[in-house]
Amino acid sequence: MRDEPAAHTLAVRGEVTEATFAAFLGGAYDELGAMVERLGIAPVGPTGALYPPEIADDGAEPVEAFAPVGTPVALPDERGRVVVSELPAASVAVLVHAGGYETIGDSYRALGAWVAHNATPAGQPVREIYVVSFGETDDPARFPTEIQWPLAAETTQETSP
Repeated sequence: MRDEPAAHTLAVRGEVTEATFAAFLGGAYDELGAMVERLGIAPVGPTGALYPPEIADDGAEPVEAFAPVGTPVALPDERGRVVVSELPAASVAVLVHAGGYETIGDSYRALGAWVAHNATPAGQPVREIYVVSFGETDDPARFPTEIQWPLAAETTQETSP
């Protein structure tokens, strides 16, 4: 477990199904990359995404792809789907998923089980931080992805996942 500070972000939000997930993220990160280049700024950390803490079996789910930036920025009128957003500060349980995304569900189940037995979920979106992503390698075996599960304030820091 660890505390994550609040962070300013540029984001792209969408309603995503399992079938449209990869296309949404690919397009969102292309838009975010173009916007940070257009603004002449650099992200202050790896890109990430926010997901509902409980996934419905069918239908679309809200997803927010983001790039962290140092300070809030003014966006041009022509900005596409990019918005200014913020990640709230949170205490999170963290698990690092190593490898491709076809097995990330196993890591979610492991972290979710730990949270269910040892903590109280905050009900905030679960965060994925893409420490190394497609923009840096095309080898999925080199994808460490941090899954950060926000915890309620009453959760103690005595136990770690």
